[in-house]
Amino acid sequence: MIAAAPFTTTPEALAPCNLPERLKRETAADHAEVEDTVQLMGIDTMARYLAVLAAFQGFWPGIEARIDQALTAALRAELAPRWRAPRLSDDLSRLGLSSADIRALPVCTDWPRIDGPAAALGALYVTEGSALGARHISRHLNEQLGMDAASGASFFAGHGDRTGSLWLRFKALLSEHLPSEAEQDRAVLAATQTFSALNRWFKIALPHG
Repeated sequence: MIAAAPFTTTPEALAPCNLPERLKRETAADHAEVEDTVQLMGIDTMARYLAVLAAFQGFWPGIEARIDQALTAALRAELAPRWRAPRLSDDLSRLGLSSADIRALPVCTDWPRIDGPAAALGALYVTEGSALGARHISRHLNEQLGMDAASGASFFAGHGDRTGSLWLRFKALLSEHLPSEAEQDRAVLAATQTFSALNRWFKIALPHG
């Protein structure tokens, strides 16, 4: 298990930076590359949708577990209800895969380094940002395939009606728990590495061409 390192901050080390804006700015290129690789808004067949779900299944449980292990106990208690990995297996089951089928899917082995709460919150920026953006994917899946949260698209429902408020709370957590420049640097590095790992995985796991 990855130990959660304590935060030690001196007044002179405090950073006035708006961390959510910095994360958005410094991960923009990596984020765009992931979107270009997976092409979620291009899903127009059930076969492609299943392939995308299977690829997410190979990454999401592992990244959420690594984030969870690196959080402090207090952060873990607040953030654990946000984990969406169980929805992936539920969606795959609804679409006809057995438990054995799901366990047999390929799994990522090339992970970002998440070695403490700052890195965990940086990686969470990626997963929580995915929940925020998933609302657009959810509408697209409904229009193209008639899918909704009850019929195999719960992962892309984000956090439902609470998605917006939970995103605002997450941004507040970043400010509360990462006040120093060093902590913010670790968060940005972890977010960038998480996007990069996700992109590498999608290039392996998703059929292209």
